[in-house]
Amino acid sequence: MDVSHGFHIFRDGNMWCAVGPHFRNIQEDRAGFGETQALAYRAWWRDNEKDLFWRDKTKPEFEQFTVHQ
Repeated sequence: MDVSHGFHIFRDGNMWCAVGPHFRNIQEDRAGFGETQALAYRAWWRDNEKDLFWRDKTKPEFEQFTVHQ
């Protein structure tokens, strides 16, 4: 599965994982984890909202994330 472009949510073990554009891997990039897709999305945004890249951008909506079952 290529998640290097766009916003994605996928299973990682028993948790959901949300990642943003240009994601390479969990060791190098921010990822949000949660027991539900929505919680993973919220965790991803909480970790990214103060990042300079996102500071002047509109918060991506949950609907913009592609969910991989």
